[in-house]
Amino acid sequence: MYLSSGQIPNFEIAQMARALQSEPDVYLVTMTDYDPAGREISSNFAKKLQMALDAFSHGESVVHHGSVTFEDPLERYNTYELSARQQKKWEEGTHGVELDTIPKTDRIETIRATLEKLLPLEMFEELSLERARKEEYTVRLDSSEEYSHLKQAVKMFKEDMWAKVLELDYTFDTDRFEVYRDHEVVKMTKITAL
Repeated sequence: MYLSSGQIPNFEIAQMARALQSEPDVYLVTMTDYDPAGREISSNFAKKLQMALDAFSHGESVVHHGSVTFEDPLERYNTYELSARQQKKWEEGTHGVELDTIPKTDRIETIRATLEKLLPLEMFEELSLERARKEEYTVRLDSSEEYSHLKQAVKMFKEDMWAKVLELDYTFDTDRFEVYRDHEVVKMTKITAL
């Protein structure tokens, strides 16, 4: 997951490509504002990532790109008027939708739908199964009395240990020692438990 505001710097795309160069298939899902700039960011990101991967993996990695698209965004969400310059680039009318005005639940569902279309079926099923198992695991832990008792016991143990540490006597050594840190010598005082 990569969170960005605006165009992604080329050096960051190169870092991603270097990290992903051994992957034959790279799945990229982008979610941006519903406006000309958002569409351009999404498209450019996919193209630049593919170019960088080609440089590192000699054409052996393929970017599979899916752009998150919301159903009827101009009718369902708050809009804003595009500038005259942006309107010339936009075939969808005179308004756009900023991503942060779209409810979180809608964003999550639309990401899931995009992944379902983009990923191979086996991979999507595996991810879905893992998520379902984690949810069931969390539900079972939360409803377990034994787990609740164990959490309480650990909490009490930590509080008890902290109380014992607070009871220790400490002394400050009067001899200072030097530490080389960040290109400068820092005078330090050593604190020792008795």
